[in-house]
Amino acid sequence: MTNLFSQDTVTSIYAMETDTAAGIVLDEADFYAGKLDFQQLMTEQHVRKDPGFLKPWYFQAPRTARIMLRLMF
Repeated sequence: MTNLFSQDTVTSIYAMETDTAAGIVLDEADFYAGKLDFQQLMTEQHVRKDPGFLKPWYFQAPRTARIMLRLMF
């Protein structure tokens, strides 16, 4: 057990929606005009989604404490 209540606190999620080699072909003018629906483009172009998208990626490290006691006579 690494912490008192055995909790895994997520500090980051996986943000890559597609594989790193996947690319979406788009019209640059539509991109700058804000007229693109990326989900629709991904469906039309058969771009695979990464299965780890929006899943927990990093967790808080376990906390540790040290106590020192010294006896002198």
